[in-house]
Amino acid sequence: MTMGRPKLRIKSEVTALLTKGVKYKQIAAMLGCSAQTVRRIADEVLPGIEEADSKLAVLTREVQQVITVKTRAAKYAELATSAKNEAVSLGALTRIDDLEGIVTEKERLRLKQAEQKAYQPMFMLPAGTSVSVTVMPASETERAETQRVIDITPEVDHKE
Repeated sequence: MTMGRPKLRIKSEVTALLTKGVKYKQIAAMLGCSAQTVRRIADEVLPGIEEADSKLAVLTREVQQVITVKTRAAKYAELATSAKNEAVSLGALTRIDDLEGIVTEKERLRLKQAEQKAYQPMFMLPAGTSVSVTVMPASETERAETQRVIDITPEVDHKE
C-alpha cells in the first residue's frame, strides 16, 4: 500500500513546470516529492513534448510559406478599416497594436492578474504532519467557557 499524492495530478504539475524550464530539484521541493520521481516523470513526458514542439515548428514554417507576413498585414489592415462588424474591426486593430508592441493599461492589468493566479502554497508541511487550530472568543470570560479545538488535518486516501 503506497501513500502520497495522486499520480495524475503530480504528473501534470511536473509536466507544466518542466515546460517552463524549472530544474528537477526545484520541482521536487515545490511539490514535496523526490528528484527521482521528477526524473521518472520527465523521462516519460519529455519525448512527447519535444515531438509536439517539432511538429509545431514544421506547421509554423508551412503556414508562413502559404501566408506571408505581407499578406497577413494586408488582411489585418483590410479588416481594421472595412469590416462591417465593429467587433471584428476592433479585434484587427487590437492585433495590429499587439504586433507593434502597443500594450494598453487594461491589457497590462489583465496580464498582471493572470500572473498572480498561479497557485503558490503559503508553506509546505512534511508528510504525516498533523495540524489543529484553536478558535477562541476575544474576551477572557468567553474564552474559558467556549474554547474548542478543530482538527483540520486533511484526510489521506490510502487507496492506490
